[in-house]
Amino acid sequence: MTGVRIRQGLPTDADAVAAVCRATAAGGSPQPSDVVDPTLVELVYARPYLALEPSSARVMLDTDRVVGYVVGARDSAAFYRRWQAEWAPAHLPRRPGADPELEQLLRDPMSALPADVEPYPSHLHINLLPGARGGGHGLALLQSFCDGLHAAGSTGVHLRVDAANAGAVRFYRRAGFTLLSDGPTPTMVRRLNRTRG
Repeated sequence: MTGVRIRQGLPTDADAVAAVCRATAAGGSPQPSDVVDPTLVELVYARPYLALEPSSARVMLDTDRVVGYVVGARDSAAFYRRWQAEWAPAHLPRRPGADPELEQLLRDPMSALPADVEPYPSHLHINLLPGARGGGHGLALLQSFCDGLHAAGSTGVHLRVDAANAGAVRFYRRAGFTLLSDGPTPTMVRRLNRTRG
């Protein structure tokens, strides 16, 4: 990739970010074509962040095309309360047969808030298209996001990861995250009082 750059996300990036979300929804691969409600994943993991807190988002562009993003919230609990009041009512109910786990997250995002993350009040979701992976681009994108959170006053950030995705766990460890809890979707955390090289 040539001409890669990172900038703050904008509400107008929503469609491009949603496309990356769908293209990476199955562990970094495209979501299956037989999904009953194909937009549900983006309504949970992409669009609400650009609608409600675009200042935290970062997008990675190759020339002018969005090839990766990080979205999240500085104060997860406050963000989820706003989501329940402003975002969820506009997108519920979903069509019959929609993914029940995603529909539950859309309805009740607080259910995604792990225990014991008070020192790490922020959270994130990151996705890169396959051609954008490698070469340190993902680490640079994540660092830009973390720097923005730190500048906004956050003390730490958390995320949940599929324990079976060893590559993702290695990536987050390289980015300075440590394991807070174990299980099939462990919580990883990072303090934001310093930058990473």
